[in-house]
Amino acid sequence: MKQWIFWFSLTLCLCLAGCGVAGDGDAETVAEPETVPARADYVTTLSFWFAANGTGESVMREILDDFNASHGDYYVQGTVFSGYEELNNAVMASFTTGTAPDIVLLERDMSIDLRQKGLTVDLTRILQGDIHFNAGRFLSVYYNQGVSEDGRIFAMPLYGTTQVLYYNKAAFREADIDPESIRTWGDLADAARAIQATGHYAYGWEPMWGYENMLDAALSNGGTVFSPDGRTVTINTPEWVEVWEAFREYLHEARIMRVHSGGHGWEYWDYTRNDVLQGVAGGYTGSSGDQADVDFERVGMLEQPAWREGTTALPEAKALLLNVLSTSAQDRQIGAYALIRYLIDVPAQVRWTMGTGYIAVNQDVLQDGDYQDYLTRNRYAQVPLNQSRHASVYPYDPTGGVIRKVLQLAADQVQIENLSAQKALDEAQWKAQQALDATLPPEAVETGNQNGGAGE
Repeated sequence: MKQWIFWFSLTLCLCLAGCGVAGDGDAETVAEPETVPARADYVTTLSFWFAANGTGESVMREILDDFNASHGDYYVQGTVFSGYEELNNAVMASFTTGTAPDIVLLERDMSIDLRQKGLTVDLTRILQGDIHFNAGRFLSVYYNQGVSEDGRIFAMPLYGTTQVLYYNKAAFREADIDPESIRTWGDLADAARAIQATGHYAYGWEPMWGYENMLDAALSNGGTVFSPDGRTVTINTPEWVEVWEAFREYLHEARIMRVHSGGHGWEYWDYTRNDVLQGVAGGYTGSSGDQADVDFERVGMLEQPAWREGTTALPEAKALLLNVLSTSAQDRQIGAYALIRYLIDVPAQVRWTMGTGYIAVNQDVLQDGDYQDYLTRNRYAQVPLNQSRHASVYPYDPTGGVIRKVLQLAADQVQIENLSAQKALDEAQWKAQQALDATLPPEAVETGNQNGGAGE
């Protein structure tokens, strides 16, 4: 262990020479996160920021404790945030205040934004020089989210997540529904009607609040986010409108479904999950990470269905990426790489996926005896992994997240305000196109869709 850390320390020093600090801006006020005190008796203290719920935080703390116990030269000080928006704001503010962490776990778009500002370390040479590293061991849908178009490795995935179906076994039995018969969203809507008709459940199904479930279904229906040339936003095409209008009808007209919204952090998520565990609803669409918090004696799991017969389910797969910040001193950058190697190795990956339900990105876990036993005891754990093999990756948003934000606003209009999908998506399209146009060269703007339409 010590030999490869020493060798890579020398390599990393050469790779990182000359790394500077880029970007500045106004500091933002963020919530004070919970931090584990540093240990002064270790040579180098590393600051690691991540977002997690209660279960994820607990498992990560255990893994970090083991790292600290086994790496005498380093001590990791873990700081947890309640959500990724809070974490992103804190990271950006930290560059102004001089308090940036050494390593941070981020979603892909934020990782790309930091790379473009020169605020993260290029890991390509150090990883390619590591005889223990093999890119082929990682699920490509997650690994590739940390690789640039020119093949540079700017971040490494710690885990992946995708949204799956959690169904109430008793509700499906009472409604005489075979879970394996759910092949399309139409099938799921029919099941929701039958479950509600038993009179024992207030709602047949609960999609998760926000645009993501409806995005997944729109992708299955042939929808896209951008035109092939990247110059036009395409979120109000007939493929999108058909899907979002169907969800509006399920929620507000048929009333076979509902969403919980608002609250602090992931509070709405807890309410949604609890409705199924407490027998209020027949099922919900939630994260693969919910496995750690559901009772599989009462709840089963299925892959997300296709939109309709003849289409393919293409749910989004998200990678959570480990970024080493260039503002960190070189000795701490070396330690950050040692932490990455620890977190992506089989023992930590097995511990993380078994403890949280999130998807292990290192597929060598499938040869691990403990994980094989876990899969035998928990047959549903294979579902998110199987779904990842045909999942989609949301394209990078050059507008700095504006498109996701306008999709969230449009989802609120459809899911909560009962506005027609066409009106909500037309408005979102116009705002998104304006934001995209502002990022394009003048000649690209001229050929883009200036009126906010797409695919018409």
